[in-house]
Amino acid sequence: MNKNKKLISNNTTHKVSQKDLIQLISTKYCKDYAEVEDIILKLDDTILSILANVDTDKNVSIKLFDGFYIDAIKTHQQMMNSNLVGKEILVSSKIKVKGRQTKMYEKRINQSRTYN
Repeated sequence: MNKNKKLISNNTTHKVSQKDLIQLISTKYCKDYAEVEDIILKLDDTILSILANVDTDKNVSIKLFDGFYIDAIKTHQQMMNSNLVGKEILVSSKIKVKGRQTKMYEKRINQSRTYN
């Protein structure tokens, strides 16, 4: 078997959009769609603002939910060898963002599953 071949899964991914989440929350908790949308959009703006202003001296970890985090680390500007151009190039600083969940959060998800 060729090692470079990707395994193809028969499972399809059920994607839940931001609009879907807003609709689910507004329906489940009997809240106006526009009110929930406003809160979600303000949450999104606040998170983006915090992450965009990460300093190289301080990393940021946002506890979005109990057990779900968004971590941001700002890398320094540096010189690196480029195999593409065959010389050293200046790489600008970047903010690397990753999501992570705790094992307890995964456990809660598995305990909350509904079985058919």
